[in-house]
Amino acid sequence: MELSLPAGSLESAIASFKGGADSVYLGMKDFSARKRAQNFSFEDLSKLKSYAVEHDKKIYVTINTVIYEEEMNELQLLLRQLEFLKIDGLIVQDIGAASFISRNFPSLDLHGSTQMAIHTAGGVKFLQRMGFKRVVLSRELSFEKIEAIRKECPDIELKVFIHGAMCYGFSGLCEASRLITGRSANRGECAQICRTWFSCQQANRNGCFFAMKDLEIGEEIGKLIQIGIDSVKIEGRMKGPAYCYSTAHYYRLLIDGCSDTNELENARTAMETSFLRDHSDGYFQNRNDLICPDYCQHMGIKAGKIEKLSGTRMSIHLSHPVAIRDGLLLINSDIRKESCRFALMDIEDENGRRRSFANAGESFTTPIPPNSNPQEGQDLFLISLHNSSMEALKVNAMPHYKSPVNTFIFVLHDRLRIEATICKKHISHDYKVEIQKASNDTDFSSILKKVFSSSADSLFTLGTVNCDLSHSGFDKVFIPISMLKEIRRSWYVALDEEAIAYLNPASDEKSLIKPFCSPDSSHSFIKLPQRKLLGLWGEILKIDGASYLPLSPIMEDETAFFADLETEIANNPGLIVGLNNIAQVEWAISHPDAKVFADIYLYLANPVTACVLVELLPSLVGGYFFMEGDASGRSFSSWPFVPTDASDFVPPLFVSMAGFPIDGEQSTVTQNGRKYMAKKQQGLTIVTQQ
Repeated sequence: MELSLPAGSLESAIASFKGGADSVYLGMKDFSARKRAQNFSFEDLSKLKSYAVEHDKKIYVTINTVIYEEEMNELQLLLRQLEFLKIDGLIVQDIGAASFISRNFPSLDLHGSTQMAIHTAGGVKFLQRMGFKRVVLSRELSFEKIEAIRKECPDIELKVFIHGAMCYGFSGLCEASRLITGRSANRGECAQICRTWFSCQQANRNGCFFAMKDLEIGEEIGKLIQIGIDSVKIEGRMKGPAYCYSTAHYYRLLIDGCSDTNELENARTAMETSFLRDHSDGYFQNRNDLICPDYCQHMGIKAGKIEKLSGTRMSIHLSHPVAIRDGLLLINSDIRKESCRFALMDIEDENGRRRSFANAGESFTTPIPPNSNPQEGQDLFLISLHNSSMEALKVNAMPHYKSPVNTFIFVLHDRLRIEATICKKHISHDYKVEIQKASNDTDFSSILKKVFSSSADSLFTLGTVNCDLSHSGFDKVFIPISMLKEIRRSWYVALDEEAIAYLNPASDEKSLIKPFCSPDSSHSFIKLPQRKLLGLWGEILKIDGASYLPLSPIMEDETAFFADLETEIANNPGLIVGLNNIAQVEWAISHPDAKVFADIYLYLANPVTACVLVELLPSLVGGYFFMEGDASGRSFSSWPFVPTDASDFVPPLFVSMAGFPIDGEQSTVTQNGRKYMAKKQQGLTIVTQQ
């Protein structure tokens, strides 16, 4: 099983690898769902690729945002860079981007992002159809459902999220950040609204009602190994090197079957003190205690309780060892006030002796930290270890990646002809040189290989070399080494010039995206009704003589869901069905007579996505433009049909399977004078603006 760690920076990537990660996933400056991470430049990624090749590691790059038509050319330039560096896989959200990549950059493996809300076998099968190598499943799945998908889809790699921050909104469906702050999660700008506090008057309390506990699968990872999961993923591209190293180290021990309980416990302590909120095993066991409304920041490990307050000191009874200079935390009971973090600088045992550490089961006194309001019986948390600092990683001196180039050298009677294929172009250069008959049996091919293996600061290095002497006039050839070195320098300069022109084309060469298809006579596209008239989903609505049924983007039981849908279609001839999940596209492919449209959660933002749907769905009647964008004023000349504007529709902030921590079928919460309704229905919590 592969262990995949986040890399928000070059330092974090190297720390992940040193901790035991098999791969890292990272974002570039654009098209990443974590724009606020440091992210990678081409130069940093080149250094990381060099390290990965040397240490047999893999690199995956995220292109997990929704992409507009006007961004496709810039995407193409990024893909050229990633292709040049031979990146091991791209984690993609946008269907159109995936189609473009598979057609134009087939050497780059496609991985389906969790942002695609893939939670059923049908969704996995659709991505198989699209040529994906791997699927990152939604976080909301139990062991049982993961196993069922594995059995039904044995021929594609599956990746499961096992540790780190959890989103309240269902994977890929969150609109809270955009609706409240204007920063879209689907565009890489999530403002983490779920981590902020709200007020609920009916419950007379404040809380982070949408803040999820962190996920920590821990030793239960063995179940995923038994199921046959190919890769597991740690969350945390905003985290630093210490988190990446310690988390990789702990899970590396578990995957490798470490049986040393002390080693495992020490590794877990290091991991949980690097960063961990209150935590659970998430959806794996169908749990319902997933929210941490009272405190949603780093709290590490529970270390003990305050037994007694006496003057300026407090007595603490420990459940976990602590030492001088460890970081401790006292959580304020009022969520709106800052909790107290402090360094432990004084340990006095029950006999009045000063000590450098104290063990679990012991009691000691220490000064009450300034600006705190401790209470007897209050929990104390260990949030950092005194010896947890990492040695600085010297990334500036790391070498850049050199792309191996397979080279063909033809020795002609008066010249060398050197040929290679780079950047999708065949290169051939002739170099005038005097060819002489060799006076000894030295292997000329070996000489060429030795000379051309040195490429100085070129973007390239020698891959394989094939030497053809058949047209030289001699069976043994001699060319002075000095002449060969001069030819080598000229050759690598020529290669670099070609590569630079390919990676950074002139502005008049950038507009290379062309539509993939045009509508054919078998499609009868229509202008769909205003999206707000259709409501959310699950209800048949008649508008202007036509019946529409938008489908829920979440299917608890896929088989039952589609059985019910087929009954509705049979009972309502001419029903037009709105597709809101890629599993529903897969269903529609197998039901070519069913009239369908691309609804709001298919995120139709570019013509390539539209072309994919037209090619696959003979009864497609149209679709709604990406609801976060405005279709008015746009040209759709390169589209196979004109999508209908959906900006009139206000979607839910959250659609969640995590429940809501206040009793009752619905609750009103407020924040900054705005009201929101949290309503529980059919196993989901749907949060809307009031």
